[in-house]
Amino acid sequence: MALKTADMHLPIKKHGKFTILSAGKDLSLCSDEHRMIDALALLVEDNQVRYLCVDLSRAAVIDSSVIGAIVECHKRIAADGGELVILSARNLVLEALIRTQIDRVIRFVENEAQL
Repeated sequence: MALKTADMHLPIKKHGKFTILSAGKDLSLCSDEHRMIDALALLVEDNQVRYLCVDLSRAAVIDSSVIGAIVECHKRIAADGGELVILSARNLVLEALIRTQIDRVIRFVENEAQL
């Protein structure tokens, strides 16, 4: 399966069955928000990826629209028997995700070995 990454400006890599999408530092409206949302949509389009890990280790802030896109991707992937995992969310990003109770439906891991 070839991933459609030509238009994706965020790095991706494989780790076992997971495709890891690395987020930029600023996932807010004024920076990487649209690239992140587009990348998530592209990866789940046509069931390209069934196991997706969103690496938030570099993200310092996150916008509600990115959180919504992550939840939507989780729903689509889970409906097809896959899994979406959050990797290394920290500080304000982790706080925002916990405040929205995403940690109750999406698995959080600290490192790639936990995938």
